[in-house]
Amino acid sequence: MARRIIVLGAPGAGKGTQAEKLARDYGIAHISTGAMFRAAVEAGSDLGKKVSGYLDAGNLVPNELTIDLVKERIQNEDCTEGFILDGFPRNLEQAEALEAALSGMSLAITHVLYFKVPKAELVRRVMERAESSGRSDDTEEVIENR
Repeated sequence: MARRIIVLGAPGAGKGTQAEKLARDYGIAHISTGAMFRAAVEAGSDLGKKVSGYLDAGNLVPNELTIDLVKERIQNEDCTEGFILDGFPRNLEQAEALEAALSGMSLAITHVLYFKVPKAELVRRVMERAESSGRSDDTEEVIENR
């Protein structure tokens, strides 16, 4: 059975870490919209230029850009046996668009995981990660906005 999993939680909740482990254990694709956006910014692509301001400010990228990115990505061959969406969808509009896209492919989400972590721990993790990663979106303000 193909697994199509959504992993949700605040920045620093451990979504990426756990999604990577699950993807490896199940042999399915790990799809992180944040990582895809950061890669686009680093590459200087058109998409990267569109989203860099949002990421630097710690804001969410507009729904239409995020939805289009995910819809395109889940059609890749490595998603045939399943995938893990890390941090997507973030709101009702994105959830409805994902459901419509999957329905059009005769697919559905099979599992949703939500990681709830106390705020003080989130702040500690994000600040620790900021020291090692240099990510512009690793700030206490980002935790408040997302």
